[in-house]
Amino acid sequence: MKKILVFFMVLLLATACTKVEDIVGVWAVQSSHYSCTISIESAKFKTSYDAKIINYFDGTKQLKSTRNKPLFLYKDINYNSKKSEIQAISSATNKTVPTTNFKVLSIDTLLITTYINNKKHTELWLKQ
Repeated sequence: MKKILVFFMVLLLATACTKVEDIVGVWAVQSSHYSCTISIESAKFKTSYDAKIINYFDGTKQLKSTRNKPLFLYKDINYNSKKSEIQAISSATNKTVPTTNFKVLSIDTLLITTYINNKKHTELWLKQ
């Protein structure tokens, strides 16, 4: 009986502790308008995370991060484990409040929701 109880306690603890590290990695953006690969990394000297563009191409414009000049898409990504949602501040704005919502659909899929010109925009990011 003790073994079963210990097993269920360990299982409960393992499932209750969603790790934010699951969002860390390289992500491919699913979009019909552009091609983009993004890396989510731990922010230096902070408890948050940053999303950096590895490469981007929309048919006319191409962007690539370099070691000396990283291109950040989002900064200060903060995770809320109770809601499985992540709040982020776009690097394209001077706002200091979160502008984007990341929802963890699975360990390898994120649903990104942001507003562009007051219009809701959603896209899927798939972990590579």
